[in-house]
Amino acid sequence: MKKGSGLTGYILKVVLLVIIGTGLTEALASTGRLQPDLIFRLIPPFLFGIFSVVFHKVLLDAIAGRPQRFVSVFMGLTGLKMFVHLLVMLAVAFLYPEIAVHFIALYAVYYLVFTVFEIVSLMPLVRTNSSGPQT
Repeated sequence: MKKGSGLTGYILKVVLLVIIGTGLTEALASTGRLQPDLIFRLIPPFLFGIFSVVFHKVLLDAIAGRPQRFVSVFMGLTGLKMFVHLLVMLAVAFLYPEIAVHFIALYAVYYLVFTVFEIVSLMPLVRTNSSGPQT
């Protein structure tokens, strides 16, 4: 039950982060400093929110199942996540070159914010599930 409530709390934090990010993005767009259309401004926060929840769920399962596998699962998922996000940026850059710079800058900011959020959220879980000092 504790694991589910932790995931629920994490989902609520992700939703809050998506709402704040969308609000800040729209505030920036209203000043005219951000070119992409509304759909290109809304894709990043929701895409990152979905990936973040899935990433967290898989890592929770990895910690609960066999904590020794956590590092391998974490590195594999991080690499996969980075590759998928790179593909999204490349697809937008090639298909919509007129908004590429603004979209990639926005996407990079979201990537940084969500990556920091995911790692900070995982740190207490890793500490409580560690089996002792690592050598």
